[in-house]
Amino acid sequence: MAASGSHVERVHWSGSRAVSPWLIAIVALVVVVVAVPLLDDDRAPLAAFVVVITTIASATYSYVRVAITDEALRMRLGPWGWPTISRRLDDILRAEAIHVTPLRYGGWGHRFTLRTTGIIVRGGEGLRLHLTNGRRFVVTVEGAEQAARAINDLVGAA
Repeated sequence: MAASGSHVERVHWSGSRAVSPWLIAIVALVVVVVAVPLLDDDRAPLAAFVVVITTIASATYSYVRVAITDEALRMRLGPWGWPTISRRLDDILRAEAIHVTPLRYGGWGHRFTLRTTGIIVRGGEGLRLHLTNGRRFVVTVEGAEQAARAINDLVGAA
């Protein structure tokens, strides 16, 4: 329960998490093909380091959970919900549900192109935000139609 006088944000929509089973499978393959043969070698500490870093990075960008609150679109990455990325509603003109093709944005993960930033964990259903600075933000999530409606209602988009 919140302390008196503190602000409690209301969640208007919470989407199911989007998961990339392909990314998890690719990491497992890399570990087996590249790192395991090095374990009996003098490079075992390096192999172990590569396995740990690759596993953490791939786990982070293979899960995303999205929620829309009074103030922002919040994305929690990884199975542990960290890091959290937010887009303030004040920065959003409108939202729309789209079909996401990862290679159009340069692949999977936290992507940056000239006009678009995004969290792409898989192809399929996603949400595109049109921002006040002329840029776009894309995130893959189930229930994108409902998310777009919730955002448009909150920002007063036509």
